[in-house]
Amino acid sequence: MSAVNELLGCNKELLSLLMKGLPIEDREVYIGQIDHLLEKRGTILYSLDFKSQETLQAKNLLLDQDREIRTLLAKQQAQIKEDLKLLKAQKQKNQQYANPYQTLNMQDGAFYDKRK
Repeated sequence: MSAVNELLGCNKELLSLLMKGLPIEDREVYIGQIDHLLEKRGTILYSLDFKSQETLQAKNLLLDQDREIRTLLAKQQAQIKEDLKLLKAQKQKNQQYANPYQTLNMQDGAFYDKRK
């Protein structure tokens, strides 16, 4: 199998995985699969001869796939950032509910008698 065909197959597999969308549960497994495919894709790209006739013929298809992969990865990254932001806010609200006086600066109650 040539490097171009291997790259096209890896891109197709990555696109099909990204098209499924970010799952609610088992995100670590999903992100691990994406990471594995991106590493595999990187090694294939490193070994690819960009001046060969086969690569030049598949150039437009490879660029289209790369553009689509990048947009899907950006969308999923934004979704993960939003989820982390919501999780942080929820955690802060839970802490505030558990101890509502934590944020108050409590310096009352100290009495200094200046009389002698």
